[in-house]
Amino acid sequence: MCLLALTSQAQTITKETVYQTYMDAASDSNGEYAYNAEIVDGVVNAQYVYRKEILSVHGNQTAETLKPHLKHCYHYDGQGRLQKRTTLYWNAENNQWHNAYQLTYTYLPSQNIVECSQWNIRTNSFKVPSEKMTYELTSDNAETSVASYIRKKSGQEFQLDYVMTIQAPMLQEGILMTSIQR
Repeated sequence: MCLLALTSQAQTITKETVYQTYMDAASDSNGEYAYNAEIVDGVVNAQYVYRKEILSVHGNQTAETLKPHLKHCYHYDGQGRLQKRTTLYWNAENNQWHNAYQLTYTYLPSQNIVECSQWNIRTNSFKVPSEKMTYELTSDNAETSVASYIRKKSGQEFQLDYVMTIQAPMLQEGILMTSIQR
């Protein structure tokens, strides 16, 4: 499941957030992965993740290849907020992208919700969400809570997995106070 930053400014994922996240990942040339994106007018519509694989080593020279790994497709609402992120995986047997899961984002005045739906190969559609996270911020921005829910079977209600409360940092000690309840 996707974890969002727990501040009032970073709680909403926007097209600018997605763009900056892509730029940060793409600039790391030493990592295990390489990145590419479809960007139109500064908006990331899709991001490709490639796994770096070493083909051979000759002296000080290393030959690498890039193997397709994941593809993220992004959809935004009219306010530029991330509405859906669909993740696909690469099937090397048939050289095609296949749906894996989809994150759906809902923005309410004091709560943001992220739901995760897995792909159902038999029905060729996404299943009902099996996981959900809610992010709540108090009106005075003093406390944020994150709650995680799981649904064991389709048709059942979500069951609370855990709640984490994050209080404003204690300035004199520089400690971020948290509590987790299961």
